[in-house]
Amino acid sequence: MNYLILTKNKSLSKPVFLFFKKNKENVYISHYIIEMHDYLNTKKIDAIFIDQNYIKIDKSRILLYIQTHYSKVLFFCFNSKNLQNTELLLKTKQENLENLKLQRHNLNSDKALKCFENFLDIQTEQLKSLLQLPLRKKENTLFMYLYKNMPNEVPIESIIYHLWGTHDLKHKKTVYCYISRIKTICNKNAKPQINIINNKGSYKLKLNQ
Repeated sequence: MNYLILTKNKSLSKPVFLFFKKNKENVYISHYIIEMHDYLNTKKIDAIFIDQNYIKIDKSRILLYIQTHYSKVLFFCFNSKNLQNTELLLKTKQENLENLKLQRHNLNSDKALKCFENFLDIQTEQLKSLLQLPLRKKENTLFMYLYKNMPNEVPIESIIYHLWGTHDLKHKKTVYCYISRIKTICNKNAKPQINIINNKGSYKLKLNQ
């Protein structure tokens, strides 16, 4: 089957891409809604994932368009920002599953539906695993701040303000200690493997899928 994912979120598109490839499915990543028409007409797309965090479009309108012009194509709507919260993620799954029941046309629909369920289940379990890391309160706050900002780098000044509500650089050494301990704990406990990358005083989180 052929899948199209419309998103600008690199931290999401990579695991989605690898997930479908692992399941021996064809997957295409695009950043713009306007490119959807070309893919639909040239790649025989079976299912579309649209990330509403980056692709601003009314769900009911796009669903009506797809049902009218491409009746056999499944449509999935999600918000990659919500993938950082298990409750919102489960809600996203439920909303899409209810919507998909109206779109099921054939065996391909069932297969796409199952594939989508599996991906969201893996994302949910991954996030639950990260939330269970044995971090102290401030360390967990820092970790989740980096997680929510993936794949972007976060300046240490922003980290200090997020943790203490001040720009006082006297907290730098404390941040270094937090980062060091988070790295140690992640190396021992985190699944998937996690790297914290330091680039000239800015930090970013990277999940190795």
